[in-house]
Amino acid sequence: MAPAASDAGPPAHGAPAERRVDARAAARATVFALVATGLEKGGAMLVLLAVARLLGPQDFGRYAALMALLALCQVAGELGQEPVLVRMFAQQQGRATPALVGGALAMRLAGAALAGIALVVIGATFLDFPAATLALAALGVLAGAGMSLRALFRSVHRLEWLCVTALANVGGFALALAASASAAAGLSGVVAAWSVGQGSASLAAVGLARGITKPWPRWRPDVTRRLAASGWPLALNAFLLTVTLRAGQLIVLRLDGATAVAHLAAGSRLAEAFALLPESVMLVLLPVLSAAAATDGAAPQRDISARAV
Repeated sequence: MAPAASDAGPPAHGAPAERRVDARAAARATVFALVATGLEKGGAMLVLLAVARLLGPQDFGRYAALMALLALCQVAGELGQEPVLVRMFAQQQGRATPALVGGALAMRLAGAALAGIALVVIGATFLDFPAATLALAALGVLAGAGMSLRALFRSVHRLEWLCVTALANVGGFALALAASASAAAGLSGVVAAWSVGQGSASLAAVGLARGITKPWPRWRPDVTRRLAASGWPLALNAFLLTVTLRAGQLIVLRLDGATAVAHLAAGSRLAEAFALLPESVMLVLLPVLSAAAATDGAAPQRDISARAV
């Protein structure tokens, strides 16, 4: 379980109850967060090696450039939803879970559809990718919309479920990639395998979420407004960060060709896998900090942060 709050005797008059970090629970949750991050990033690296061997330098470079463009569109379509949802779930403590889940899923599906359209238009106009390959990638963006349920899992401190979705993603991708290799489907087959991985992760997330609430998309303007109002600064920051990590591959594709992109992508993805590991700590702390802010104010947040460091 994630860090829990406990009362250290009755609070002084007018002072909020102190929230303490349960070291054992925090350690357990952090282990699951690290495992989930390792499965997601490490599994992606292993599959990427298999893709590189399957496609060869030229087509692997084209695949890497397409994934770079896809990452930009996908981040824009998510609109910074997950951390905002974690805060909303933690602060409302289950009172509005069905409405938030339904509204968030509907918003994520709409954003994914727009991101898929942008992917097809930009890829066909500027990068000269086949329409079928771009359509498969757009379907993968849409299939991954169920991962908005990650925020729910984090808010109820079920980080082991993140491990399940990561395994479903990597496993679905790997199995579909093996089928693609047997059929000699080339670049389009690899992109289709990636889309299968996205869909597998979403199906796993929906299945797990059914134990908490009914994960059915339902458009709710109030939820959309709240998520968009709080999420756009996070989305802009994530988009700009993704530009720094991915735009170079698109530029190199135009200037030096697909083989140069293959070498750049292999090196950059290896570096990113290690750089992103520390983010697992925030998977544990963000729900706790959000709940503390809703009930007790800033002082417990500072105490929790100091103990966590």
